[in-house]
Amino acid sequence: MSFEADSLDSLYRFFDYEGGLLTLRNKKLRFKTADQFNDPYELRPESFIPDFDLSKLNSTDFLEEVSKINVEPLKTLLTMVLKSVPKEVVEEQMRPVISSSINTYVENSRKVFDIYKKTSFINCLTHRVNDVKMWADYANKGTGIAIEFEVSVKRDNFFRCAKPVKYLSSVPKFYNSLSDLFEQSRKASLPENWKDLFEHFSYCKSDDWKKEEEWRIIIPDMTSNSYCDYDFHEDDVRAVYLGYAVKDKDKIINEIKNYFSNPKVYLSSLDNKVQGLNFNEVE
Repeated sequence: MSFEADSLDSLYRFFDYEGGLLTLRNKKLRFKTADQFNDPYELRPESFIPDFDLSKLNSTDFLEEVSKINVEPLKTLLTMVLKSVPKEVVEEQMRPVISSSINTYVENSRKVFDIYKKTSFINCLTHRVNDVKMWADYANKGTGIAIEFEVSVKRDNFFRCAKPVKYLSSVPKFYNSLSDLFEQSRKASLPENWKDLFEHFSYCKSDDWKKEEEWRIIIPDMTSNSYCDYDFHEDDVRAVYLGYAVKDKDKIINEIKNYFSNPKVYLSSLDNKVQGLNFNEVE
């Protein structure tokens, strides 16, 4: 079985000083829920499950939307009503009933996603290690480290499960029409569909973040904790990169060598000519 990440040799994870050394010492990668991430809109149900305001539709548009609903048994009922009842009566009687149903569907769908958001653990990686801004944002202003994990088909390690984030100019929506709302809400009410629906939105972000070229691994886990740890093998670590502003580098290098038998360690430095980074292997 092939995976999208099989096209990569490595994935990188940035850490602050303490978090990076703890990860290496314990050989455990920590996964967190999305509400602990930097992006305040990360998997926020309100952002992709918007309200559907029927009051904005005139009578003609309302009746047209109602006629398109394709969810049983609602479809059969509405077809009978539209055929046998005057349109003005449908408009008067059905609009408040459907409005109430919409509000219930929207609220319940948001609750489902909110529950799944709190019980799904995500690890964010990238296939880039040479971006100064990411070192500043995710490695405590360059004082932390980055770990290079091998994506190994031969050993079938779990980094193969990573999937790329899709960067979009606008947030994808849970529904695009009234009929779509009822259909998607029906799917969301079935537990067997939760994972697929949630993952669809888990791998989408605003293109404001596209420079990160992020890959994600998601582990659903029905637990009350705010994180979960996943074991990795010593062979999964290809190299460790020390930040351009790291302190006590000799101490860190010695610690890394205590945790791993033959690690590659690189020290990064700022390249003022191109405002980038240089990496030199530590002997």
